[in-house]
Amino acid sequence: MTAYFGLLKVGKATSSDKTIVVSAAAGATGSIVAQIAKHVLGCKTVIGLAGSPEKCKILKDHGIDIALNYKDEDFEEQFIKATPEYIDVYFDNVGGKILDLSLDRMARDGRIVTCGAISSYNSNGGTAISAKSYTRVVNI
Repeated sequence: MTAYFGLLKVGKATSSDKTIVVSAAAGATGSIVAQIAKHVLGCKTVIGLAGSPEKCKILKDHGIDIALNYKDEDFEEQFIKATPEYIDVYFDNVGGKILDLSLDRMARDGRIVTCGAISSYNSNGGTAISAKSYTRVVNI
């Protein structure tokens, strides 16, 4: 239900969206978001972010167009290359640095669904949205 309502009602995703990015795309919510975007809406490019080659393979096996391992040394370059038309919908399950990077790649009138903040769950006093992200969100 979180994936369905988050993507379709909060994110207002449609088949005309060119690029949808899903963080933690191999997780319970993220995997359903990615599959709805690709197989129900038929979006042109669905990009799933995961933390291992094995998880990226699972995403590709489920028809996701591009699977990126955020632990790769050149992840940022891969991410920029994968989003030449920028991001129409970013379904965020992690916050932190990946959110910062995604904010830089958002298309005009793009939407961000904030579902989780995995990157800070185990931190001591940290926040999911860095000062950089917060400033950008306020200025959009």
